[in-house]
Order: sequence, then C-alpha cells, then structure tokens
Amino acid sequence: MADRDDKNKENVNGKFYVDSQCIDCDLCRETAPKNFTRSDDEGYSYVYKQPESDEEIEQCREAMEGCPVEAIGQDGDDWSNMEFTPSNHSRRKAPARDWWREDGDPDLNSCLHRPSEFIAEIIRRVGLDEGIHEEMLRSMWVELVGDYIAKGSFPDSLKKGMLTIRVTQSAMRFHLEQMKTGLLQKLRASPGGEKIQALRFSFG
Repeated sequence: MADRDDKNKENVNGKFYVDSQCIDCDLCRETAPKNFTRSDDEGYSYVYKQPESDEEIEQCREAMEGCPVEAIGQDGDDWSNMEFTPSNHSRRKAPARDWWREDGDPDLNSCLHRPSEFIAEIIRRVGLDEGIHEEMLRSMWVELVGDYIAKGSFPDSLKKGMLTIRVTQSAMRFHLEQMKTGLLQKLRASPGGEKIQALRFSFG
C-alpha cells in the first residue's frame, strides 16, 4: 500500500501520488499519460498533474489498481488544501460536481437508476458486448496459465478491448506483469481472442 508520508518529491499537491516503492515499470504512464510522468534523473514515476476530469480520475484509479508494487495512492493532500488560483479553481470544482450541486441542495432523484442501466453495465463488464462470453474468457485463461495460477487470478472485465485480470496476490501480479506480452499474444491467438487488444492486472 502506498505511503503518503513517503511520496516522491516531484508529486504535485493533490490526492494522487507515487511513493518511493515505484520500480519504474511504465504502467501508470501508459494508463494515465496526462497525469503521470517519469523522473529521468531518479528513475521513477510521479504525478505531474492532478486529474481534472472524470476520465482522468478513472485513468488514475486504473493506474493505481494496476501498479504491481502498489506505489500509487489517492489519499494525498486534499484539493481543499491547495492554494487558490484561477488556474486550479476548475480543478477543485470538477470533483465537487460529482458529489453535490453547486447551490448546496441535494438532488435525491439523481441517485435513482432504472434496472436496465444495471443490466447494461453487467453485460459490459462480463464482455458480452465485446463478443466474448464470461465463461469463454475464464476457459481461455485457465488453459493459458494452468490451474495453479488460475486459482489466484481470473478475468474480471473486457472493456473496449482491454481485458482486466483480477489477481489475489501481489507477488503473483508482479510475476504476471513480466509475462504480459507473451500472455497477450497467446490470448489473441485463441479462438475469439481477436477482441482482446490489451491486458492489465488488478489486485484485489
């Protein structure tokens, strides 16, 4: 787990940060290039810009979940502690819109959802809208990595060609990261695997 008291010195003020555990694997810089960059002098990643949109927040969270050594945290300095300037006002204001209306009155109806919305989300997560059934994905994964590794890892979702593998042990995730290129090639060579364009591992 990332330690905000051990953050790399280059991190900008805000919720997301990278600590000294970073092994310079490039995953976060590929996942959220608008927010993470590399210190060429020190050989590690850091947050050079806090997320300013829902998309960037989601990408930062994906980078955090995928970090093989859990060097990324989101419990850093709160946006409210930032010095107010016109340039960062929108940065503080954007996350607020996710939680309350600007007039301060809660909109209770905004929390209501129709069942059809959840059904669509379930279909998206298991990959049915990508053309690959959940059971097919699991079967492909077991056949590829074997029973031992499959006991501690499983396909979690397929979204826009990105296959996410949920891993239960951080050591196993690090091992799978080293094999990622070969695993992706074999997955794409499997029947129906042409839908898979990228592969990432998430701990939990």
